[in-house]
Amino acid sequence: MTWRDYVCESGKRGHKRRAGNLFDALVEFSTDGARKCDKCGHATELRLQFDFGLDIGRTPCTVLNVFMPRKLVRWNKVVFYPFLVVVQRGKTLAYWLPYWHLDDGKKKYGQWAAFMNEPLFKDLLLQAKKHGYLRNL
Repeated sequence: MTWRDYVCESGKRGHKRRAGNLFDALVEFSTDGARKCDKCGHATELRLQFDFGLDIGRTPCTVLNVFMPRKLVRWNKVVFYPFLVVVQRGKTLAYWLPYWHLDDGKKKYGQWAAFMNEPLFKDLLLQAKKHGYLRNL
């Protein structure tokens, strides 16, 4: 990921601030929604840019929503933090599935997080549902 910024588009000059720790930004967004601008108090957008290989290149996205489990999974001292991040990627929606492990409070990022455009993500979910999974949705 090349950058992660909070951007406020109010007024003639948009205010921009580095989001800092991505884990903390995602937790905050999942509980409180979009952060307010430090300079003017208006809502901001959390913008991310991914550097994909395979000639896809830089992909700027705007975070629309962040979801994490209501109850986190623990393995002794390790806590598993999976996220479902809904982003606007150009004119389409996409889904990013990053996760972290906190081992005795120290953050360890799971680097091979899936990133899928909405049609692909929806196709996978519908296939699972057709085969009897996701019954309670």
